[in-house]
Amino acid sequence: MVDIAREGRRRQKGVDDCAPTRYEAGMDTVGDIEIFLVTFPGAEALLCAEAREKGFIDPTPIKGGATVRGGWPEVWRVNLELRGACRMLARVSAFQAKLV
Repeated sequence: MVDIAREGRRRQKGVDDCAPTRYEAGMDTVGDIEIFLVTFPGAEALLCAEAREKGFIDPTPIKGGATVRGGWPEVWRVNLELRGACRMLARVSAFQAKLV
């Protein structure tokens, strides 16, 4: 099915029909991302058990939630499958700040 609005925007901007959108180009399906699952205080072990049951890689309970590892497909699965997580944060990069 063709998204008429999207096709209209592409024609207006003169974008080639084969060119990927900004989101399609920037989100590959491979990678090793730390995914932090936020939950309510005291429910960390339950969330970790739920993540293990759903097949997520290396669920680890920590204060305030649990962490799992995976790529963008796992990030999407968290939103669709885990009911114990009230929020999900994908750590895509890390850096150290220098105090001046």
